[in-house]
Amino acid sequence: MNWMRCRSPILAVLYPLQYQPPSSRTRYNPIVSTNFCCAKQFRVWGGIATKSMSLQITDVKVGNGREVVANKEVKVHYTLTLNGWKDEGGTVVDSSRTRGRPFKYKAGAGEVIKGWDQGVMGMRVGGKRRLIVPPELGYGKAGAGSDIPGNSTLYFAIELIRVS
Repeated sequence: MNWMRCRSPILAVLYPLQYQPPSSRTRYNPIVSTNFCCAKQFRVWGGIATKSMSLQITDVKVGNGREVVANKEVKVHYTLTLNGWKDEGGTVVDSSRTRGRPFKYKAGAGEVIKGWDQGVMGMRVGGKRRLIVPPELGYGKAGAGSDIPGNSTLYFAIELIRVS
């Protein structure tokens, strides 16, 4: 397995073994951290190199309230888009804001797709985060209903409201 690294502070990819803190003041959370080095993993299958993307996390605003940990009830507002972010022309598929009701679930209990569960862990109340979830951590080949086709990359904008 070969690794390529970049120094982009904007994208964060979950590769705990590739973690390199940008400063000594940075707190490391082994479950999820937005301080990971941007990385692309290349695998060789039958002599052909293929690129595999992982979950990408960007903290838009770091919260200062309670932290999301497994088995806690979490309340969030979110917007799900396909084909990029909403402000970049992506198609909005679902949003708790348009319904006017935050979404509640139990963190780490498998109630949501794997990419969402992994991407929200470590987030703090008041924080805003963007997740780019690859199909393997989303709905996979099957998709979800008529709105989300198979093998779709999902773009989530999440605001954490409460952890209890």
